[in-house]
Parts: sequence; structure tokens; C-alpha cells
Amino acid sequence: MANQFSLLFLFSTVLLATELPDSLTEKNFNGYLQSKRIIHHPEEIMFKGRNYSLEIIVDIPEDSIELVNLFIRTDTKRPYQEIFLKQKYGLYSFRFDPEVFPGSMVQYFFTVQLADYSLFAVPVDKKGVVRPVERTLIDAVEYYKLK
Repeated sequence: MANQFSLLFLFSTVLLATELPDSLTEKNFNGYLQSKRIIHHPEEIMFKGRNYSLEIIVDIPEDSIELVNLFIRTDTKRPYQEIFLKQKYGLYSFRFDPEVFPGSMVQYFFTVQLADYSLFAVPVDKKGVVRPVERTLIDAVEYYKLK
């Protein structure tokens, strides 16, 4: 009988030790993943043949930032290309040139890696999943004829 109690005690101890901490099972990641300190406002409409500045503002101390990257692709260049961004006048910017990135659709998102190895992406949805900005490049003449 004492042997059975000791086996039961050992078994229950192993089960309790393998239980996940509460912080790992929480479903609410909104405060952590959707930082108000990283801001990007995408263009509503992007026209064919025009250059655009894809900009991100990162309001985090500069000594805490390791890398700020842009991941971009078009319908003719399928894999994402990683572009390292440098800060200039308080923001990180990339000049999108349709001659360098040909295609009729552009898709992109930004990542910010901090010195403590935490990683943020913009834009993300409420669940923390990266939702790249996707824009179809449209003909400006046709667009304004329809307006």
C-alpha cells in the first residue's frame, strides 16, 4: 500500500512539474505585439510608374534598436527581399522604385529587432499575426477617369 502511495505521489509530482506557466497559455498578446511606438501609415493608392517612400517611425531609444528591416516582394519577384533600413531625420525610409521592383502588385512589412532580441513586426492583426500591406499598382489615368 505504501508503494502505491509513493507511485501516486511521484506520478502527480511529474504532472505538476510539466504544467505550463500561466503566462505562456494566455491568449491576450495585444499589449505586447501591437506596439504604439512603431508607426507605419501605408499609401491608400499606389500608381504604376511612380516612386514611393515606404516609411516607419520607431519611437524606441536608438541604443536599444539592433535592426530595422523591410521585407518586400512583387508579383514578379515572389520571395521576400530583406532590406536593411537606416535612420534619417527620425524615421526609417525606403524608396520604392517600380523599375527596380517591377510588377503590378507590391506586398511588404517591417520588422524591428531590439538589442534584447525581441522582435516586432508592422503591420500585425489583433492576434499578433503579420499582415503584410498589399497594394495593386494601378494606372493613374484610368483611376482618375473613373472618378
